[in-house]
Amino acid sequence: MTSLTVYAPQITILDHIVSTIDGLYSLNDLHKASGGRVKHKPAFFLRNEQTKEIVTELQICNSPEEVLRVQRGGTNQGTWVCKELVYSYAMWISAKFHIAVVRTFDALITRTDAKQRESLVAACDKLAIGNTLRSEVYTIVANHFGYEKVTQIPAPLLPEAVAFVYEMILARQKPVKTVSDGVLMNNRMWNDVGFVKTEQMCWMTKDLSTLLAQVSEKVSEIKRAQNTIFDSFNEQKWNGLTPEQLERVDKQGKLFL
Repeated sequence: MTSLTVYAPQITILDHIVSTIDGLYSLNDLHKASGGRVKHKPAFFLRNEQTKEIVTELQICNSPEEVLRVQRGGTNQGTWVCKELVYSYAMWISAKFHIAVVRTFDALITRTDAKQRESLVAACDKLAIGNTLRSEVYTIVANHFGYEKVTQIPAPLLPEAVAFVYEMILARQKPVKTVSDGVLMNNRMWNDVGFVKTEQMCWMTKDLSTLLAQVSEKVSEIKRAQNTIFDSFNEQKWNGLTPEQLERVDKQGKLFL
């Protein structure tokens, strides 16, 4: 069966590195991770009838992809299997080891590498232009999606994370509303007019106050003159007038005054 070269990231199970080649995983490394007991050797697993049935079914379903390779001698000697057989091997050993393997592969699915994060990093670098530190941008983006670091953002969320960063970039680049020169000139004109009118009103009020003071002074002079006249007539006691004239003046309300 022709093997296809498929990328498979390196994984670690229970502090043991599991090697990969052409999308297949080393059962020998998994055997070491499980504890290395003799009864759990890959050869014994492959002789199991259930394992043989699984291999046959996978070869039918996965054709033309390789599901099992046993290589004797050379650099990559050992037993190499696809992910489904890794799960089956882990279950064959123990439920505890099976859970550890499944959780490791689940984390592997969501974990991203530097290549996958290139677009997100580029967007964050654009957002960081200015006074914002790159580390602060990474923290903002990660926290928005509920993570502490951008490296924890799973692959399915990367496009959404990139879109979120570009939304922040666009928001920052929105022009600030400014007042046109015409509006500014108009405002200045009305400010000047208001100042001039206010100044004129101040001078007019001052002039009016002066005029009112002068009128008040004239009224006071008239009152003083009237009082003087009344006093003079009283002192003269109407000298030279006959009794009849005095009586007539008294009746007419002192018209001469």
